[in-house]
Amino acid sequence: MEWRGGQAQLAALLQARPDDLWAGAAAGALAARVRPPDLALIPDAGAPNALRVRAAAARFGVDLVAAHSSHAHDASLLVQVPLVVHRRNHRPPGHAWKYRRAASVIAVSEFVAALCRRAGIARVAVVHDGADGWPRPARPPNPEPVFLVPAALVAHKGHAALLEAFKAVPGILELAGEGPLRAELEALARPLGARVRFLGRVLDMGEAFGRADVVVLPSRDEAGGSVLIEAMASGVPVVASAVGGIPELVGEAGALVRPDDRRGWVDALNAAPGRDSGPGRIQAARFSVAAMVRGTEQVYRA
Repeated sequence: MEWRGGQAQLAALLQARPDDLWAGAAAGALAARVRPPDLALIPDAGAPNALRVRAAAARFGVDLVAAHSSHAHDASLLVQVPLVVHRRNHRPPGHAWKYRRAASVIAVSEFVAALCRRAGIARVAVVHDGADGWPRPARPPNPEPVFLVPAALVAHKGHAALLEAFKAVPGILELAGEGPLRAELEALARPLGARVRFLGRVLDMGEAFGRADVVVLPSRDEAGGSVLIEAMASGVPVVASAVGGIPELVGEAGALVRPDDRRGWVDALNAAPGRDSGPGRIQAARFSVAAMVRGTEQVYRA
């Protein structure tokens, strides 16, 4: 079951707002990790789901509907109450008319908000993702630095370029995530031997963060990058691509590199282990889960 940044943010909202009703897939990751949906939707069933959501909104007397994905957005187009759409995609929105129907659009970054406004969507608010850190247990130093990449194995996450750069970086590279490119990336990693570890889908990221000396996000495109907040809040230095919404989150607290700058990646990765974690913790405090919940609720109440 897929579990990415969007699901984590929705889970945090549901935990902070336990009286909210939620509609979604009964067999989805959110149902398994948080609680079953109050209204089970049929996967990939546009019109039937839209009718079910409209009827449920009327039956339960809801004040507002918040759509957290493109499928949820489609399922919410018939509701007769204010609609807030969460947008966390690094691509320009298609079918902009759907967004103009919304009372507001919550963009996950200023980068995404600008894409929305260029598409003619006027009512856009920015609420960055929120994440809290993991405890870092006392442990002896790793014999060699461990670099953790917590990202799905898909093309825009940039693993292939990172593997090429890692040939000039001593240490261990751990890839936490699954995706359709696993076999291709395993082939690219073969020359690096045991220095690259494919962890697959990791349910306990706290253990992975506790083991890591550096967290790396080499994305070619990225709407936000909440995993970087999580890393900085945990006291782990970060190295990430200077694309999309990432610079908004990292600021001056981590190393930012252009995706195609191999020399820049090599230098940044070699310099990262042992870097002072204080600036990262200070930066991450701006993007706590509590701050995300407050910002979201302000838009809901507007």
